[in-house]
Amino acid sequence: MDVTREGERLMVEVSGLVRTELRPMSRTRFFARMKGEVELDFLANGEIALDWAGHDVIARPV
Repeated sequence: MDVTREGERLMVEVSGLVRTELRPMSRTRFFARMKGEVELDFLANGEIALDWAGHDVIARPV
């Protein structure tokens, strides 16, 4: 998963899926529609906690 900034917008791209805008819900929580609904929480340790269509996933930086 790649998260990038385009001007004022945050974008997310997951291998095999279309790049999608992240819509803010709070300072650290965002929402996107990518093959299901996903909510992303940016954590202080650099990880991203995802609730992807009811499945909890942790993304770690590489």
